[in-house]
Amino acid sequence: MKNLVIGILSLFLAKDCNSSNSQVREVAETTIEKQATTPEKPTQITGVVYKVMQLQTKSLTTNQPTVRMLPSENSVSGNSGCNSYTVSYTKEGDQYNFGYPMATKIFCEGSSESEFFTTLREIKTITQTKNKMIAQSKEGKILFEAVAIKN
Repeated sequence: MKNLVIGILSLFLAKDCNSSNSQVREVAETTIEKQATTPEKPTQITGVVYKVMQLQTKSLTTNQPTVRMLPSENSVSGNSGCNSYTVSYTKEGDQYNFGYPMATKIFCEGSSESEFFTTLREIKTITQTKNKMIAQSKEGKILFEAVAIKN
């Protein structure tokens, strides 16, 4: 009798596990389908420092500016390749409007600082991932490309 009760209970438990497993499987398959069909939206990632590798059409190999988005303060900070800087921005929808950068005043020969600061003022859209940042003008021209160096 004892074995019969244990056998019946085992059948009920097995049936419940199978229905739970199929429900979990259905939810997982639905989630995977949604992820496959939903395009990844660019997001604003904080805490990542990006190094500018391409400024306008010029590849940078030395004195590369860095960029760190600080959305809670509506600002960007970093190093211009010569001086530390910060610049505030406003954002309407996906469009950025950058102010004038404030920077320390160290003289550095051969720096792209002036061009970098001018470029910041032209940025209208920014696309970020954990590994890359692309800044574009209103017309869609790529102003700079940067890669993540620190999280």
